[in-house]
Amino acid sequence: MAPPYLQQLMLGVDAPSLFTLALCALFAAYSFLRSLVDNNYSHTDRLWSITPAVYSIVYAIHTHMSCPTHDDRALLMAALAAIWAVRLTYNFARKGGYAKDGEDYRWAVLKQEYITNPVAWQLFNLTFIAGYQHILLWLIATPSQAAYAASCAATLKGKHSATPALNALDAVATVGFLTSLLVETIADEQQWHYYAKRDKLGFNTKGLFSLSRHPNFAAEQAIWWFYALFAAAAAVSAPETDNTAWYSMWLLSSSKAKSKHLAVKFGIEWLKWPAMYFLGAFLLTLLFQGSARFTESITCRKYKAYASYQRQVAMFVPWPWKLLWAGSDRKLLAGHIA
Repeated sequence: MAPPYLQQLMLGVDAPSLFTLALCALFAAYSFLRSLVDNNYSHTDRLWSITPAVYSIVYAIHTHMSCPTHDDRALLMAALAAIWAVRLTYNFARKGGYAKDGEDYRWAVLKQEYITNPVAWQLFNLTFIAGYQHILLWLIATPSQAAYAASCAATLKGKHSATPALNALDAVATVGFLTSLLVETIADEQQWHYYAKRDKLGFNTKGLFSLSRHPNFAAEQAIWWFYALFAAAAAVSAPETDNTAWYSMWLLSSSKAKSKHLAVKFGIEWLKWPAMYFLGAFLLTLLFQGSARFTESITCRKYKAYASYQRQVAMFVPWPWKLLWAGSDRKLLAGHIA
C-alpha cells in the first residue's frame, strides 16, 4: 500500500496523463532555465534516459491505486522502462554526460554555424531543445496510459477480481524490447571500447558498426516501437465499456470525482484508437533521421573516408545485399582518416 502522502498526491490528480504532463512541463522549464544560467544546452540530454521511466512508473503506481487489483502489464512496462533507464544513464554518465562541462558537441556547431542570432537561438532552445524534446519523451511513455485505461475499463465493467490478462502481443513487445535493448547495449559497448583503445582519430567500422552506421540509434528506435506495442495489447485485452453505464456512473458521482471519471473515459476511448500511442515512437524515428544526418555532416568534414563508409553501410537497418565488401573498401573502412 502506498504511503498516505503519496496517495493524496497521486489521487488528487484527475489522471496519470495529466500528472506526467505536469512533470514534463517542470522538466522542460528546468532544462531551459538551467541552460540560461550555465550556457549549457545538454540539460535535456541529461534527463533523456530518466524521464520516460519516471512517467511509466507513475502510470504503474496510479494503476495500482486506482484499480482493485494490481495490473501485470503496467508493472511489466514500468520494469522494462526502468531497466532501459538504468543502462542508458550509466552509458551516458561514463562518457562524461553529467560532468560540469559535459555538452553535446552538436549544439555548439548548430549555434555557431546555423542559428547564429542570439534571440533565434534562445527561441530554438525554448521550443525545441527544452520544449519539443521533453514532449517527445512524454509521448513515448504514453503507451503506459493504455495499461491504466484497460484496467479502468475492467473496473467499469465490474470485473473487480481480475485485470486485463497479458496476451501474445505483450510477449512480442517484451521480447522485442529486450532484444533491441541487448543490441543497443552491445553497440554502446563496442563504441566505448573502440574509443577507449584507439591510437589515432577515426571512427568505428567493426562489429555491429560494419552492418549499420548507427546500430545503437536503430535499436533505440525499435525499443520504443515495441513499447508502443503494449498499447495494442492493452486494447485487445480491455473489455468493451458501456457508454450508458459510464454516463450513469458519472452522473451519480460527486462534482469532485466527475473530472476524474471524464479523464478515465478519455483514456478508455483512446484504446479504440491504439495507433495514437505510436505517435511518440513515430516522432522519435523522425528525430533520429534528422539528428543522424546532422551528425554525419559533421563527421564527413573530419574524415574523408566516411563518405565511402556511408556508401557501403546502411544508416540504421543493415543492407543484406551489401554485407560483403571488396578488399579496397575494407582498407578504406579501417576507421582512420583517408
